[in-house]
Amino acid sequence: MVKRHSYGKVLSSVSKLDKNKIHYIMQSKHNWHKVTKNNWNEVSKVISHVMRYGKESSYKSVRKKTLKMNGHTVTVTFTRIRGQIKISDAWVNK
Repeated sequence: MVKRHSYGKVLSSVSKLDKNKIHYIMQSKHNWHKVTKNNWNEVSKVISHVMRYGKESSYKSVRKKTLKMNGHTVTVTFTRIRGQIKISDAWVNK
């Protein structure tokens, strides 16, 4: 697991995700088992870490951040609405 000072801190943009979004992000097709334990508490830390330190670029009509963790690339897609980050999806690349 990646060890950094802020690794365990979950961003508000992640902690505010609703149950439906969490359920969608936690689907088995998103392959979280490749980088962490497959539970929301751990996955939310990974997503927050990627949002802090990942490389930002465009992705379709939104933005994405990517970061290599444990040998796998993690992708988080999001939009900025009136200065607020709204996460739309997250997964471990195949």
